[in-house]
Amino acid sequence: MDNFSNSTQVTQDYIFYQGLRLPPKNLRWGGPRYLDDEFYLKSSKDRVKLLANLCGFSKNSRVLDIGCGQGCLLTGILSVYGEIKEYVGLDVHQASIDWTSKNLSSQSPPVSFKLLNIFNERYNPDGEAITKEVHFPVPERQFDTIVLVSVFSHMRLKDIQAYLKEIERVLAVKGKVFLTLFVEHGVPEEEENPKGYYREWSGALHCIRINRFTFEDMVYDSGLIIDYFRYRHTNDGQSSYILSLKDDSPFQAKVFQS
Repeated sequence: MDNFSNSTQVTQDYIFYQGLRLPPKNLRWGGPRYLDDEFYLKSSKDRVKLLANLCGFSKNSRVLDIGCGQGCLLTGILSVYGEIKEYVGLDVHQASIDWTSKNLSSQSPPVSFKLLNIFNERYNPDGEAITKEVHFPVPERQFDTIVLVSVFSHMRLKDIQAYLKEIERVLAVKGKVFLTLFVEHGVPEEEENPKGYYREWSGALHCIRINRFTFEDMVYDSGLIIDYFRYRHTNDGQSSYILSLKDDSPFQAKVFQS
């Protein structure tokens, strides 16, 4: 890490704040509140602490950050722990991968960022469309923590299904997946920019709302199970899930005697 003071310093490529490189404000996602450096860093640190509490995340984890954007999660990891065993960030947005590769990969050796050249109407309209499968350029069963924050909220069901199957391939045996998305009961299987839902949505894939039971069926069909669900508590009303691999070992009931 560069040896600078904790004051904010602005360069052409990044903002240096409390010993960390933050993306320039024109690259930041998530709304106006993320333009504030203090809020940006606090939100990234809070996410890391949440992963520690719910997923057993630590500096010894191998983390795959799908939809990494400008590396907000890595910023939180470096702020909380100072290091990480392995971090790989994937995104379909070329400008974000260009920025993170230049400004964050050098901050810690086990860190890398890779472009997924996958079609997305909002973030990569020139990418390659998913047919049935998608491939992440990482080894099988490699990651004990996989994170997707506000990723499925901008994807269609058929693409989400392909991602879930690939997540199952790269998740470690005892690993956990943390993700957020818009799910509701009694709504169509998939709906883009639903009117009157929290706020006004505009543009391709700004908000994809999914029927909760449709999504959960897809999770199980992909070889994953749901460990945790929390409804409408984050990011404009998104819900959170924690997933893990199915355990196909025989069920053995335990009898407790009083």
